Amino acid sequence: MARISDFDNDYLGLDDARADDNIDLYGYNSDTKLDEQDKGYSPVRAFLNLRFLIMLAAAVLSLWYGVVSDSDDGGLPQMITGGLMLLLCGGFAAEEIAKNTYCDRYFFEMKTRSKVEFRVMRNSELTYIRRELIVPDDILYLQAGESVPADAHLLEIRGLTVDESVFTGDKTPVSKFTGADSEREELKKSCIYKGSKIVSGELVARVTGTGVDTRYFKEFGAVHASDEYYTTFERLIMRVSGIFSAVAAVMLFIGAFSFITVSVDIPFIDTIYNTFYPAAAFALCFIPAETASLVRLYYIRGAQKLEEKGIWIKNLRTIEHINAATCILIDKNGMVTKKNMQFADQLTQNPAMLANISVLACSKTPDSPFDKAIILNASFNGRDTSELTNNELVREYVFDEEEGGAGNLWIVGGAKLLCIKGAPEKLLPLCDVPNDMLYTVQNKQVSYSQQGYNVLAVAYARIPDDMEPPERISEAHYSFMGLIAFETQTKDYIPAAILGCRKAGARVVMTTGDSAETALAVANKVGIRGDKAVTGDMLRSGEDIDLSGVGVFARITDGQKRDIIRREQENGEVVMITGETAADSDLLELADIGVSIASTVSGAAFEEADVVVNNDSFETVTDIMSVSRQAHLNIKRCISTSLTALGALIIFAVFDLIMGGEPIVTPVISSLLAVLFVPAAGFMFYENVSDLRRFTEPSHYISSGHIRKGFFVRPLIQSAGIALAEIIYYLISSGGEASADYIASSRSGFLMVFVCGLLLTCVSNLSDAGITESLRSARGLPLLIAGVSLAAVLVLIYVPVVNSLFGLAAPEIMSLIIALLITVILQLPAELLRMSLSKLKESKEL
Repeated sequence: MARISDFDNDYLGLDDARADDNIDLYGYNSDTKLDEQDKGYSPVRAFLNLRFLIMLAAAVLSLWYGVVSDSDDGGLPQMITGGLMLLLCGGFAAEEIAKNTYCDRYFFEMKTRSKVEFRVMRNSELTYIRRELIVPDDILYLQAGESVPADAHLLEIRGLTVDESVFTGDKTPVSKFTGADSEREELKKSCIYKGSKIVSGELVARVTGTGVDTRYFKEFGAVHASDEYYTTFERLIMRVSGIFSAVAAVMLFIGAFSFITVSVDIPFIDTIYNTFYPAAAFALCFIPAETASLVRLYYIRGAQKLEEKGIWIKNLRTIEHINAATCILIDKNGMVTKKNMQFADQLTQNPAMLANISVLACSKTPDSPFDKAIILNASFNGRDTSELTNNELVREYVFDEEEGGAGNLWIVGGAKLLCIKGAPEKLLPLCDVPNDMLYTVQNKQVSYSQQGYNVLAVAYARIPDDMEPPERISEAHYSFMGLIAFETQTKDYIPAAILGCRKAGARVVMTTGDSAETALAVANKVGIRGDKAVTGDMLRSGEDIDLSGVGVFARITDGQKRDIIRREQENGEVVMITGETAADSDLLELADIGVSIASTVSGAAFEEADVVVNNDSFETVTDIMSVSRQAHLNIKRCISTSLTALGALIIFAVFDLIMGGEPIVTPVISSLLAVLFVPAAGFMFYENVSDLRRFTEPSHYISSGHIRKGFFVRPLIQSAGIALAEIIYYLISSGGEASADYIASSRSGFLMVFVCGLLLTCVSNLSDAGITESLRSARGLPLLIAGVSLAAVLVLIYVPVVNSLFGLAAPEIMSLIIALLITVILQLPAELLRMSLSKLKESKEL
């Protein structure tokens, strides 16, 4: 047995065998089951892929025809082709398995480190275990800031209060006690419940209910999983790919019917081969490249780039949500400004007395920046603050958001003196201020606020000896002492960081407890856009407020931040919010994207956050936005590449079918494109960072899973350009011939034009700023891929023996040059479209 913290009792806890028995009996502490790797990618899927099956069928058919053929060459070419097809089949499967296995390994590592662990007594030792593994009869130890992972009965507590608003709707912390209480209690004071949060204190409790047996599950049902294996966009891609695969299966039969030749003079094996082999090539043209696995690789790379900057996401879907973010809600104190205050100026007729009263209005254990600045300034001016605070403290009035101030009741020189400080608009109505002086004070307050200063009013009241101390500071009448202005320095990097968020397409909104004038002055200083401020009083009034031009929420209480998030969401915004402590956990949960920003974060703040970073710099938010935006721009370019390749293949395959004769596109060529060249082209954007310095925009359709029709315009134009270049090359190079050499050279030309056209579109798509910026960005990986791909094509079509193995022959240089020039010319419409859209976007930003 062992003691937990400084509690009185010793605890044994469950042993491993008993814990396993309880899991078998009660199930995992989740709404479904333990989320393990059984949801991951299965290598079997690579071998059940329709492309693999058709390629394999074509390979077997070619080998079979080569073995049984009685042609003069003994069917050797078909056997060689069949062998090459088998190699390509193996390469395709290995490629898919390698990509998905790599992604799975990182994905489950990411999930493991994002799981919240709780302290549980097991085998007489306090150990950390995952929420899912907590079972009935476990002994839990929880502290302030942690969420409650299961229903439990309290055994020992110390200063315990709990937030049970998830059940009651009331955010007021509830005090708890040990022992038994009324059976009629809706929420027992001697129990804690899953879904609630520990506000203060610590506890030891015995678990009574887990998973579906918890009160939370019975009242609200299952908690929706936030760590699905596939993202919304991946599911959309797989759904669309499934449709194309079904079309390809239909095209296999259409192709077979189109190529079939029935004659008594043709042997049966020739009929089968000459029918289904070109039909397989025709069908393969309708199967899109395995884009889903490549897109997953891009998601993983985005997560890795964030991790390199000290940013950890909990799930790949988080990148989708960040990409859709349009509004970033931040708090002024700590995020925009430094947390320390400096005494800037004062307005008073009695500086010495103002200094004394303001010190007496501070907490006896000062922890707020205002209190520290007041005491420091008084000390610098020769005041003995310790002597002042050695007076007898009768009562402390903590800051009240409705009252707008705080203070203390002292006995000074035998008299009761109530000293307060707070928001001028709240305290001035409680004071005797002559009209002429009130005018001066109000003007000075406005002047301070417009300079970005924080302003406090200071006042005092003498309480008669025979009068009981007031319950609230608003119940007394005060003598006004003056105004104190404080300066808070903005962090140097904030303007650049806010500009970075704007570049990423997100509007930054600041919340603060300061006055509207002060808040707007600070907002203008750091570059937060918005020509008006909304105050807490305006929110309380319930009026319908247009938030489109709002950059600041002033005089805001912590409770009102939830209302702000809801209003922004109802206004169509996708809201990201930053938080540091467990008190922010509700906000992190309510927002679309919760970012926990602190050097050390744990408990409920970690659990509710979608993104966890290791510092409190707002630059981190800019990194989150820019990296996620860049990842999705690269994903869209990868998708565009796949669509361009698919469209070009389909158009030319249909043309090839209409023209009749021996097909130009063979299963070998189609497989080469699918296994080597199209994936290589799609991979060109893997390390692309060309958009980090440019204005971008959110992609709502990615996170929602909806298709934006406008996205398909450019790939359609690009694919039409490549296909038209292929057709023109075919027509100008035919010369009315139909020999085997002509067919082989035509296939070589097709391969060269297709690969060059696809690589050209990829290089030009590296940036949305135009071809010049794209060429400037085309360094490193893109150039390497383009160079290797072109070299591979040249080897395939011009190196003897190699080209004959793939059924190719060296084409005429002049006709090939003409075709490549035509390819470049036919890509100009897509380039002009992109440049026009880029200039339109830039003009909107200006």
